[in-house]
Amino acid sequence: MRFSTERGSEMRPLRLDLEGFGTFRDALTLDFSDTDYFALIGSTGSGKTTVIDALCFALYGSAPRWPRRDQISLAMAPSESHTRVSFVFESAGNRYAAVRVLARAATGKVNTKQCRLVQLAVEAPLEGTLGDLLDAEVRSLAESKDDMEVAVTALLGLTWDHFIQCVVLPQGQFARFLHAEKRKRQDLLVELLGLSVYGQVGQRANTAAKELGQRAQTLAAEMVKYADATEEAESAASEREATLAGFQLELPAALGPWLKAEQAATAAAGVSIALSELADQLVEVRKPADLDALTGKRAQALTQLKAASAAVTAAEMAESEAEVAALAAGEPTRWLALVEAHARVAALRAELAVTENTLATASTDLAEAHAAATEASTAETIAADQLEHARTDARADELAHNLVAGENCPVCMQHVATVPSRPPHPGIADAEKAVSVARAAGRIAAQAASAAEVTHGKAEDAVHRLRAEITTAKSQVEGQPDAVAAKIAAESASAAQQALGGARSAAKVARDQQRAADATVKNLQNEWSEAGVRLAQTRDRFAEQRPPAVTGDHTADWATFTAWVASTAAEIAGRIAKQSAQIEAMQKATAERRTAVLGLLAGQGIPAPDTLTEVAVSTVVANAVTTATHTVVRIQERRADAAELAAQVTEAEQGERLNRDLGLLLSARNFERWMLEEALQSMILEASTTLNELSNGQFELAVDDKQDILVIDHNDASTRRPVQTLSGGETFQASLALALALSSQITSLSSGGGRLDTILLDEGFGSLDGSTLDVVAATLEQLSGGGERTVGLVTHVAALADRVPVRFTVTRAGSRSTVEKVWT
Repeated sequence: MRFSTERGSEMRPLRLDLEGFGTFRDALTLDFSDTDYFALIGSTGSGKTTVIDALCFALYGSAPRWPRRDQISLAMAPSESHTRVSFVFESAGNRYAAVRVLARAATGKVNTKQCRLVQLAVEAPLEGTLGDLLDAEVRSLAESKDDMEVAVTALLGLTWDHFIQCVVLPQGQFARFLHAEKRKRQDLLVELLGLSVYGQVGQRANTAAKELGQRAQTLAAEMVKYADATEEAESAASEREATLAGFQLELPAALGPWLKAEQAATAAAGVSIALSELADQLVEVRKPADLDALTGKRAQALTQLKAASAAVTAAEMAESEAEVAALAAGEPTRWLALVEAHARVAALRAELAVTENTLATASTDLAEAHAAATEASTAETIAADQLEHARTDARADELAHNLVAGENCPVCMQHVATVPSRPPHPGIADAEKAVSVARAAGRIAAQAASAAEVTHGKAEDAVHRLRAEITTAKSQVEGQPDAVAAKIAAESASAAQQALGGARSAAKVARDQQRAADATVKNLQNEWSEAGVRLAQTRDRFAEQRPPAVTGDHTADWATFTAWVASTAAEIAGRIAKQSAQIEAMQKATAERRTAVLGLLAGQGIPAPDTLTEVAVSTVVANAVTTATHTVVRIQERRADAAELAAQVTEAEQGERLNRDLGLLLSARNFERWMLEEALQSMILEASTTLNELSNGQFELAVDDKQDILVIDHNDASTRRPVQTLSGGETFQASLALALALSSQITSLSSGGGRLDTILLDEGFGSLDGSTLDVVAATLEQLSGGGERTVGLVTHVAALADRVPVRFTVTRAGSRSTVEKVWT
């Protein structure tokens, strides 16, 4: 298939992918890239027309058979949850893909999940998966339903209504159109070509004429409000503006005398106020009430501070002498330590004498214990020898005691039948007892010797330790006074330390008294200085009046200053009385000049300000000039608005007449009849040319004076006869020619205005007989011949499908449809 675009280039479909669309539940790909004449074949209800629906849905989001264009739920089977349709095509040398994806929400509502129109790389292979093909995207043309509608219409040059009327041709209607009565043919032509729009345009024109008439009346009533916007009013306002502007320029000179008098009176009043304020300040001057008492306290405190300082000096001298004495006596702890060292030496010597006696006793006991142990060991050896001799003498008896009847003798290895009866030897038991007694005595003697060694070792260690400690203690007292002298020195050092402590306490008390006296002096001195500061601050307030200088004696300085304040206050009072008389005369002159200014404002019709100042007067004059200017501008604007309203009234009246005339023209029966005759003549002329080609020059079509369609048979001397005389095959040729002519008429009304080179015939060919079917097949072959026009058939007639070079066989099993491409 190839669809002409706006510039006359072809739009060639390449590939259609379906999944979950109608009965095509499984993923399916249809390849149109290698065919110009094909048929969609299959039994009734197999899904042939659904393929055409899918192509339309991919481009425009709807299908011709749907009751409502936006009823997208019909695209998805009830049990499916998603639908995907992708249509790949070429146009003007570029390759594009239109993709739409639907999804079912949990509520069951079907929504558009994705809607895209993209340009693909031209070299992208058409084989492989859809994902690989879409990965070759170059740019996106649309990403939403609204944008895609605009983009597809612009690319193909056809709206949705024009597309479904031009691509899926209404063949059945043209068979009826060919044989219909004149009135029914006119109604059908109005429906197919959409000529009813002219009646709608006439109705809209009448409505517009009525609305424009009402608008003209409304605007005319509005113009009455602008009756005051005249040329005379604008001239008077301009003259008023010029007068006030001149008055504004002369205003500074007119205000000069008044402003000068105001300034002089204001300056004189300022001087009088300053003198009064100075007099009030002089009256407030007072000498500090406690200044005399402060002077006495300050002198007494200085005397007390001097006495305290002398006491500190004496106490610190006594403290220094006590420190020298204490240093000479030495530290008491040193002498006490020496006394303790002498006592320790004596105690260690006494302990050593006792320990040496203990060591001598231990040495004697140790020697006796060693002798007893040696004697016990010798007795044990003798007892053991005696035991061995007894056992040797009675060895045969011992052997007999160990024999067992029935076993071999351990000495001769002879069988012992009976054990001989031999009594025990009496000497062995005594010997064993003697050995046991000797061993017990040896153990006791050894334990006694070990205990004696421990006692001797402890005594010996104690002697060595005490001798070492005595040596250390003697080293601490060597070269030092003896114990008696050390004790006397310790007592003298303690007495010196006690005397030093008393001297230090006395010095601390003296210093505390001195600090207290010094603090008192400082506090009184601060008060004294504050009296001087207050005097300096008070003098500074009257620096311009040159008060007397200070001497540093605050009492005398305050007396001198208060006397000067009294004399100065009397002088100021005289100056204030003289200044008051001058101010009264100035205020009278100012009032006269103020009245003159008010007269000037009244003469110009300008209201006086509430407060008469230079700024206030200048402001009211400037406001008056601005108001006058605004008045001029407002009148000019209202005159312009009035002129605009007049133009709008004229425009509305002209529009009313134009739309009223157009409504009258379009509502007349003659116009509709003329439009129908022109449309029929144009369509019959183009259909006649096409029929002549399809019939190999045998037939043409014509219209007589009564608007009946006739056929011209050139094989019968170009006779004219009614179209009802045509055979079934000839009727199909004539109907097809009319369908192509109507397609051209509709395409010319579209936004593209190009020629459509593809038709899809969804026609019931099953009612045609064999000979007629043969004519139909030959006509379609001729129609698609040469590659200039692509034809697609939707049929279940095998005889017709067998003559189509490419067939897409649609089969349905249960709720699922499949397609197989077959070449014949």
